[in-house]
Amino acid sequence: MLQRGKVVEREELTADSVYIAQPGTSWAGCTLNSNTWGKKMSKNLFWLALAVAFIGGVAGDALTGQVGALASFILIGAGVYIGWTCVPESRAKDYAIGAAALVFLNAPGWGNAGAVLGEITWIGGYISAIFSALVNLVIAVAAVGMLKSLVDGAKAQAGAGM
Repeated sequence: MLQRGKVVEREELTADSVYIAQPGTSWAGCTLNSNTWGKKMSKNLFWLALAVAFIGGVAGDALTGQVGALASFILIGAGVYIGWTCVPESRAKDYAIGAAALVFLNAPGWGNAGAVLGEITWIGGYISAIFSALVNLVIAVAAVGMLKSLVDGAKAQAGAGM
């Protein structure tokens, strides 16, 4: 990391520091590319997806038709982009295991977490819907991250044989 031309540790950075990341630098789970726009885009999409999950959970059945479809598209689209840009190859398996655990936790007959959360008095329906939307987001992130890891591994193997 550079601060006004000298290499410093992450802890030494201040608000007025100039942060220039080298390609491949990892920060908060995202591997930075040569531009920081992708990092900010992933962060903003994560917050947007989180907001859509909460608003969709609170609005409940009011989000029908095209509005509900648009909310689902934003949620899954954000998950796909975040999975492609923020899941490093070395951690893709961890994301996949976490997503599988959430699927089993939410599946009827296994953990049935959505239904259990739905039984909470007054707010159960809202919490259940929010949890379900967040599970869908995590599944999209993990699935795309795992696929990207497989594609990168195949490219590395194909390039090694040349």
